[in-house]
Amino acid sequence: MFSTKKKKYSTINEIGNSNTTQTIYIGKEPFKLRLYNKGLELKKSKKFELMNEYFLNNDFDLEQPIFNVEFQMHRTHLRLYSVSTLDELLKNIKNLFQEAMDEIRLLDTESISPKNLKNNKYQAKTHFIWEDIKQNFDLKNFLQSSLPLERLKRKISIYSDEKFEFECIALFRKAHINNLYFDMEYLEEFFKKAKESLTKTITTKEIKKDYIDIDVIYQDGKKEKLRQFNDGKTITPVSTVSVKELNDYDLHIYLEKTLENQHKSIKDKHIYEVALKEALKRGLIPDIKSGEASSKGNP
Repeated sequence: MFSTKKKKYSTINEIGNSNTTQTIYIGKEPFKLRLYNKGLELKKSKKFELMNEYFLNNDFDLEQPIFNVEFQMHRTHLRLYSVSTLDELLKNIKNLFQEAMDEIRLLDTESISPKNLKNNKYQAKTHFIWEDIKQNFDLKNFLQSSLPLERLKRKISIYSDEKFEFECIALFRKAHINNLYFDMEYLEEFFKKAKESLTKTITTKEIKKDYIDIDVIYQDGKKEKLRQFNDGKTITPVSTVSVKELNDYDLHIYLEKTLENQHKSIKDKHIYEVALKEALKRGLIPDIKSGEASSKGNP
């Protein structure tokens, strides 16, 4: 029942059962439409009493499901319309809302044949409810701009020696701050891989992110971050933890494992050295130099 200008989007039922759908996302960051059961969300919310009062004052039947329909726009999406400050957002919020209503439409499924609805639903008319909401939306508390929004075209960027140097220095600083070990041999390995990749053909499908991140909110209020792939499979992403965040016991176990694997590759050797450095820093293992070991062995 929905279509987008991009003609490709993801709908994810994050919460539901055999009788009802509780949450649907259409699109993905930085711009998407979210439909969700507001009543379920408010059961454990601090805004429960405030929202209930609002519903009652506006003749909502609290015994019936109440769904919220909202557009979510990230900064990267707003910048496409030259919106970078809160004042610019409030000034253009009506234009942004109406533009969003055109980007993602609720369709009148009766205005098109079943065959076209399945194969080319973008020809269907916009549902009259959707059009009515679009035309009647307003924000009278703020002066609205009457100028139409124009989407910015991407600027052509020329990569230069200065940009390359700046990015390299920033990357090396990040590695030092996070205690990642690297030397010229390690960097030469990356340089070799980069040159080899220039002769390989990489399709758009190979480099395209084949999953989307979703946030699941269960009825008991518990939240979980998942990833859903194009084939519908959902997994829990592996969380990476810095050695600095490990407690002493876990660091000992991790050090033993990396010690066993350090001879397998240069990368494994570097991983072991980072763990060893952290263990020495905490005083978990004795810092014995080779000279000290030989002198202490000869009484």
